[in-house]
Amino acid sequence: MFHQLTPQQYTYVRPLLAEHPTPSLYCQGILAGKYPGKVVVDQADAPRSALVVKDSWYHLLGDPYNTPFNEALRLALAEKAFIGEGTGAIFFVDPSEAWCAVLNGLVENRQPIQMPRCLYVATQGHPIHTPVLPEGFELHFIDESLVDLVEGELPKDVQKVLALRQGAAVPDEMGFGYVALHGRVCAAWSVVDFIVGDEGEIRLVTDRHYRRRGLALTTSAATIVYGLAHGLKQINWDVAASNTGSICTAEKLGLQRLRQPTEYIIIFPEVGYLINLAWSHLDCHRFEQTQAVAAQMVTSDKEMLVRYGHFLAGAAWAGLEDQAKAIDHLNKAIDAGFDDLPEMEGCTPLTRLHGSPEWEHILTRVKHLKTH
Repeated sequence: MFHQLTPQQYTYVRPLLAEHPTPSLYCQGILAGKYPGKVVVDQADAPRSALVVKDSWYHLLGDPYNTPFNEALRLALAEKAFIGEGTGAIFFVDPSEAWCAVLNGLVENRQPIQMPRCLYVATQGHPIHTPVLPEGFELHFIDESLVDLVEGELPKDVQKVLALRQGAAVPDEMGFGYVALHGRVCAAWSVVDFIVGDEGEIRLVTDRHYRRRGLALTTSAATIVYGLAHGLKQINWDVAASNTGSICTAEKLGLQRLRQPTEYIIIFPEVGYLINLAWSHLDCHRFEQTQAVAAQMVTSDKEMLVRYGHFLAGAAWAGLEDQAKAIDHLNKAIDAGFDDLPEMEGCTPLTRLHGSPEWEHILTRVKHLKTH
């Protein structure tokens, strides 16, 4: 039923892309022939439905009511035809409402987990002030001189940009970015390494040893300013809705929130699936659903599921304002080996317990477990 197209045949799929109200940049880049990927369709010369694959990212186009195509997709996922045995998860990028209904039955015993996102954009004419780096740091454009300036291996994102620019007729059409150097260490970096036409997508990383110093703000500002001055009309900032730090940085830069796309993830290993499913319910304050998944986790013979199950159950009970049950489950999580203090302190529903003697006892137990 499936036909994998050659890049020369991608023109057959472009009408389906045009029908999509918000096609992703990655999908556009593959169909434009600029980036590698796979394109499979139901009919090679006149497709009704198509699947565009880049690594573990899936894009569904065309008719979602095409039953033979959907059945072929279900079979292909069961056999891991496109993803390989070692792949733990696949991501469906911003499917339409009708395609979302198809996702629910694609993989047996695996519910697609909804992951809300936020898409911010910077456009030409958008004023962006580049903040000054803290003392001791230096802002540097990503070029070959970094090889001599940095001790050890460059971050993979930086290496990728260098490789894309090397030998390109117009390097800025392939990738660019900035790093914040601390001595001979790459402390933070922002890159635009996926560009289609006059639109690019930015990614930013701060080394864990250098966080909370404004480095992401400075490197991303410099990268956006450079891109909009060198041919791009729009730079996308696509971020998980739960990533409040990245959202705060985008808003400090004055980027415009364009829309809120939704990503769906199907996770194959049981441990990762149940933990992420429970977290997705918790993040959306669906506390009863969180409890239902957590109840399944705590009866498992897998230690990680037991300790995270009690932790998530405790957070759900806190969200429902039942402090006694919340504290009971948190103590059971610690008994099972839960020692992630930042996750404990950063969990929003658990803030309802903050300041209580029981909460202070919980924190003392986690700290003790962490150090012994």
